Formats: sequence, structure tokens, C-alpha cells
Amino acid sequence: MTDKISAARRASRMTVDRAADLAGVTAQTIIAREKDPTQWRLCELKGVYQGLDDIGKKIFKDGVNEIFLP
Repeated sequence: MTDKISAARRASRMTVDRAADLAGVTAQTIIAREKDPTQWRLCELKGVYQGLDDIGKKIFKDGVNEIFLP
């Protein structure tokens, strides 16, 4: 599948811990979601997205499209 969600996080220099805080989940959950993107919940994606910079948001959108519009 895609790893663009994690690539977006890394491009924005966001740590797993920060992504977890924004998504309202644990760091372990973020790691699991990045390994299996089909498990993301929309509220988690929204939280992470809000913390990304412009470059990260572009990569993130591409990743979400790959998940929901294969």
C-alpha cells in the first residue's frame, strides 16, 4: 500500500509522538497505522493533517487519495 502518510509526516519534520498527540492516539497506534494505512480513522487523519506544513499536506493528500481512491 502507500507510505505517503508517514512520508508527509517526515517531510514536515513531525515526530511520531507529535502526530499521536494531534490524532488523539498513542505513538504505537501511529506506527501501526503507517504500516497499514487502511486502518486510519478520519478523525486521526484530520488531526495529523492539521499539523503538517504545505509540502507535507500535498504528500498527505496524495496518500489519502491512494487509500480511498485506489
